Amino acid sequence: MGVLNEINVLQKKMDRIQLQALLDSNRDWLVIALWAPWCGPCKTAEPLIQAYAAKLPTKVAYLHLNVDTCYDVYAALKAKKQVRGIPALLAYKPENRTLMADISCSGSDAMEIGTFFGKVG
Repeated sequence: MGVLNEINVLQKKMDRIQLQALLDSNRDWLVIALWAPWCGPCKTAEPLIQAYAAKLPTKVAYLHLNVDTCYDVYAALKAKKQVRGIPALLAYKPENRTLMADISCSGSDAMEIGTFFGKVG
């Protein structure tokens, strides 16, 4: 398993306005992983997601958001029908300035997570 490049990993509290600002300024792919520490499927998927995220090119921004501390982002994405639950993965192409993800994946299925990351970049 690789080690995530600290430059392209963003872990912080964020609201929908900050996410929109990030999308507006994004110059390459943006991957968002939504999770919660109490979520069983999140705990199952986390090692696999982190392994794939560690292999992302350094130009790809990876945002790892806890839905409990970033509930505003989660609610905005849910309102746009971009997520049904967690864990969820969303990917945005550089030209995408909307909350509507270009690629998404929900749940802890290893094959779906692998397919998701295979399409990014």
